[in-house]
Amino acid sequence: MNPDCQLSSRMFEGSVNPDAAVVVSDEFAKQITMQTAEVLDNAPIHRSKKFTDKAAQRAKMDLQIRFLHPYSPELNKTEMLRRFIKYNRLPFEAFLNFQNLKGRLTDALHKIGSECQIKFY
Repeated sequence: MNPDCQLSSRMFEGSVNPDAAVVVSDEFAKQITMQTAEVLDNAPIHRSKKFTDKAAQRAKMDLQIRFLHPYSPELNKTEMLRRFIKYNRLPFEAFLNFQNLKGRLTDALHKIGSECQIKFY
């Protein structure tokens, strides 16, 4: 998500591992058109050798990898977005079954930036 609340998201079923994190970061790197910082939390997949080994390659593409300070959830926009969607965009019925949750979550994610703006200040 950029500062203008434009969101690019990808949904995975199952566990997200370092390989998936590399794929998503590589896809993001291909989209950038100017010097960009990718700000990440300190999740083990972001600190994995597979993920961090790609940092030099990404830097050549004008993509700098930056990590949030440990124990700073108030700075983690992804966590704020997750909380916002869970408590403001997903009705109780969304949690009745997996397919329903997947559909409601997809709908909520597509509305971020257009019908739904989140202010992070």
